Amino acid sequence: MIVNNSSYPFGDEQFLSVAISIKKDSDSIAMDSDVWDVGGVPRESFVSLWAVHSPRIEDLVARQGRVTEEFIDAVIDEIETYLR
Repeated sequence: MIVNNSSYPFGDEQFLSVAISIKKDSDSIAMDSDVWDVGGVPRESFVSLWAVHSPRIEDLVARQGRVTEEFIDAVIDEIETYLR
């Protein structure tokens, strides 16, 4: 899931993202159906706060959808808390 915004350097070439997993952990965030504006995942899924990546545009193969801004904000807040 890509979480960067316009202030992220190289925003058209490289992204800040977090992994989506089907494994639930005490530090993961559930991706309920209401967090998706478009698309979704076929199984119960969770954002893994410890799996932050910075893929380049050529690493992206397909788009699963788009989540709400509120969900992205919640994920970013949780990552910050997790890292502290």
